Amino acid sequence: MRRLFLLLLAAPLAAQTAVKHPDISGTWVLDVAKVTVDGPIPAPTAATYLVGTHGDSITVLVKMTDATGDATLNKIWATDGYSWNNSRTYQGNTISLSSVLKWNGPVLAIATTI
Repeated sequence: MRRLFLLLLAAPLAAQTAVKHPDISGTWVLDVAKVTVDGPIPAPTAATYLVGTHGDSITVLVKMTDATGDATLNKIWATDGYSWNNSRTYQGNTISLSSVLKWNGPVLAIATTI
């Protein structure tokens, strides 16, 4: 009887853990009206993100349009709180992007420094 009781207690705890980090895989479309930019590079005028999750790793294929035209970017991140480096080309220059990703409950926060 005690074993059954412990299993019943463990099931709700496992369900809570699953909700903490939702699967964000899929195709996402940027809501341009909600973008804020603090810096010289303007926000994209349109963007689609194809996101894949593999444990704590996230891969993102970005197809975007901005003032310089269309661009495709591949990003690889992990949600471990450490800095992950990617790059992109903007007006003929390669720009380094340093991103830190952390889960805050069910919300994934991404801070990128250029």
